[in-house]
Amino acid sequence: MSRGLKKALIDAADRGDVKRIQELLDKNVKVDSVVEEWTPIMHAAFHGHLEAVQLLLNHQAKVNHITKDDSTAINLAAGRGFWDIVRLLEQAGANVHHKNLKGKSAMDYARHAKQKHLLKEWQQRHPEPEGAS
Repeated sequence: MSRGLKKALIDAADRGDVKRIQELLDKNVKVDSVVEEWTPIMHAAFHGHLEAVQLLLNHQAKVNHITKDDSTAINLAAGRGFWDIVRLLEQAGANVHHKNLKGKSAMDYARHAKQKHLLKEWQQRHPEPEGAS
């Protein structure tokens, strides 16, 4: 796969351009193409593009890709307050307890932002490990 097509997919995810994302996926560009450590779903999540995240998930994007700085798509979305995306990623199997290099998990970001309803949902499905907070 050419780096140019991978980069085009990343750029489309950055912009939330679902039409272009679909075109590239139809050309068999890998949904989990990595350019400079981030996957397309990480870019879409970071920029708050819900529709793009959903499209990538529909194409089986991996939700728990971890970069060298321990970032994941759910950490990126939670850190920016994109709670609809956080919820979508969690429902797709993202690890809400994974901590980035700042020591923050999606649950920590949700707790800090007082997302009580979201925390209640998660705590029912994902009890925190012993000693975590």
